[in-house]
Amino acid sequence: MSFIHVKTLKSIFLGGVCMLLTSGAHQEQIPIVAANGSYELFVTGDYTTKFQGQATFNASVETSAKEIPYATLKLDLKSSIEDESGHTLGFFISKENSTQIISKGAHKITKDIEGFGHNFNGVFGFADIRLLGELPFFADEGIIQIKAVSDRSVIGSISVIFKNAEAKKIHLKGDFRAIKEDQMLVDNISH
Repeated sequence: MSFIHVKTLKSIFLGGVCMLLTSGAHQEQIPIVAANGSYELFVTGDYTTKFQGQATFNASVETSAKEIPYATLKLDLKSSIEDESGHTLGFFISKENSTQIISKGAHKITKDIEGFGHNFNGVFGFADIRLLGELPFFADEGIIQIKAVSDRSVIGSISVIFKNAEAKKIHLKGDFRAIKEDQMLVDNISH
């Protein structure tokens, strides 16, 4: 092969490699959370940032006053000390007529909850973000995807739009790996 052919093939090969490396540049990044008890969420809308911090959960099966069993999962996401936004996020997933803990799957935000308590069917979410004022945000639409559940951890992703009373909107999207609330206390005491 002549020198010109080798040089041409080399240029085509390098050009192809560059195209492959840059072709995914416009894809949305969704982080994979590596550490237990943590989360990372991208925030867009009326406020743009990244939330990260400590993730805990508590799961139970309770019975209502009308003797109807409800499985509930409470997910708490609290900002890390380094995060200046000072936020707290909470989600309650509740399933009517269930005697098993909340399982894997897509859990959709519920807009119309009659009174708040653990006895409803669906997902309720709230966000308190200090930098955005005193008005809380409430989940308006979206999904919490539970990918894995054990007695010590819940792994999943969140894609939820929140609104407040002033019609401000934020979209949170990312992953979490929550550990059981009482396990967090044991881990903190042992360190």
